[in-house]
Amino acid sequence: MAKVRNVIGSDPVKSSGQVTASNVDDVARIEARVMVISKLLDATLPRLTPSQCIDVEQAFRDRIEGAMAHIGDIPMPEQYHSELSELTNLYLVALSADRGDSR
Repeated sequence: MAKVRNVIGSDPVKSSGQVTASNVDDVARIEARVMVISKLLDATLPRLTPSQCIDVEQAFRDRIEGAMAHIGDIPMPEQYHSELSELTNLYLVALSADRGDSR
């Protein structure tokens, strides 16, 4: 009879710990990226001219719509959708603030 190999490894607890450590590392990298991007946006948005804000707003809307269409068939948790909507609206308001409109 063929011997069945344990795909998790010889020590499931150690392997689980390694997976958890890998996931923590992945989350830390994502958090670092988000922090850098948000600080870049915080520094950049106030320095845009009204004309630049209009251009950036339209490009942002186009890219968000494209991304949403692309992932529309992929099941995601509700938290993903609510965070996406909240952040999108936050930046759209920031881009339109100087114009006095909120579209």
